[in-house]
Amino acid sequence: MATTPNTKLPLIDQSMTADIPRDFNALAQSVDAVVGDMSTVPTIAKDAAGAIKELQEAISNADIPDATLTKKGKVQLSSATNSTLEDKAATPKAVKSAYDLATANGTTLAEHISDLVRQPADGGTTGGTATAYTCSSTPTPTAFVDKMGVVIAAHLDSGANPTLKWGSLAAKPMLKANGSPAAIKKDGIYTWRYSVIKGAFILQGEGGEYGTAGAADTLAPKTIGTDAGLVAGTMPDRSAAYQTPVAIEGSYQPKKLFVCPPKGYYSGSTEGLSYVVVDDAEFVAANWPTTKTIFGLRGTMPTHDNEEVAVAVFGTTTPQRLYLTPANGYWSGRAVWADEPNFIPANILAGKSMFGLAGTLVKGRAFASGSGTSDSSGVITVTGLAFAPDLIEVEIQNGRSIWILGKPDSINNRWYDASGNIALYGGWAIGANSFSLRPVTSSYAFTYRVYGA
Repeated sequence: MATTPNTKLPLIDQSMTADIPRDFNALAQSVDAVVGDMSTVPTIAKDAAGAIKELQEAISNADIPDATLTKKGKVQLSSATNSTLEDKAATPKAVKSAYDLATANGTTLAEHISDLVRQPADGGTTGGTATAYTCSSTPTPTAFVDKMGVVIAAHLDSGANPTLKWGSLAAKPMLKANGSPAAIKKDGIYTWRYSVIKGAFILQGEGGEYGTAGAADTLAPKTIGTDAGLVAGTMPDRSAAYQTPVAIEGSYQPKKLFVCPPKGYYSGSTEGLSYVVVDDAEFVAANWPTTKTIFGLRGTMPTHDNEEVAVAVFGTTTPQRLYLTPANGYWSGRAVWADEPNFIPANILAGKSMFGLAGTLVKGRAFASGSGTSDSSGVITVTGLAFAPDLIEVEIQNGRSIWILGKPDSINNRWYDASGNIALYGGWAIGANSFSLRPVTSSYAFTYRVYGA
């Protein structure tokens, strides 16, 4: 049996025998099967007009969510051209206003894109060599314009004095803001602006200037920025241990010791180990007087400021030289002396001088000297001489000096003191090997010097 296309209700074709009750019953059954159970449908909806009205009410009461960037929904229209909201839809009026504003100065989109002063071109990755880079862009510039820009990615490190050839334009130097050649690193991204004044591409956002300090000028393990990137310092820290100088000089200037410390950093603190230590085995307190202090160390050498007797005398080691050993210590210029009873003019040849003492001894004459003590009445007696005295000199402890020249039987025999006075209190006598006289009236020590004829 044929049916309707939408609800599948039965159709009667011409070949069927008409049976009105049967046919109406079949139609009712088909409609009932299509419509279904109507017991839950509101009465108003059981006719066409009611169904339409009920549909309108359902649509007006529907809760449709607002649209977002990730979800469909209802959205409000807006004609604003300066809003940053993202939950409004632009009206044609807003779109036209934006268009009118963009084209108000007569610049088209193509013209805007070609304005390489307003926005740098994408020069892509460079080609060429380390000293002659090349790049290209869309659009391609046809002439140099002051401040025109291009962004490139370097394909290798630069060499000395690099240049950049942009499209068909001539190659121009690549400089830093200070005018020195730029240093380019592989895979680095660089923005350049052309300067008509300098006739070169100037690196943008370089980040300041680098000085002349290098690894040797930087304290290890600190780092310093350079054109080549961060460089680790190699300057050693000398503050952690005593240091031995590389050179010492003490003769440049009086009162100064010059010390050349090893290269490196010193904290300058007197605490810890920040010292340059100078070793010298002779730098001991015993090597300078107690009155002097050298670099904070007071001397311990004894100081001799007065004349003193020598601790030892040597006169036989070297002819014409007398050795005197002074006491240990520092001598401030005072004399050291030694006693020798025979060091007298009478024992030195006349015409000779020893250490400033002129001699009176006449060469070829017999000589004897000695000492003794007069008796209680002052008589001096000397015997046992090897010759007969001819010239006698006596020095008495009381300070008198007496001389006699001649023999007892001579009319000119006289004893005189230093004032030319006759000095004897009694007689005198000269024998073949002796002499006697009385120059004083009591006992005194004396010394004598006697010469033969």
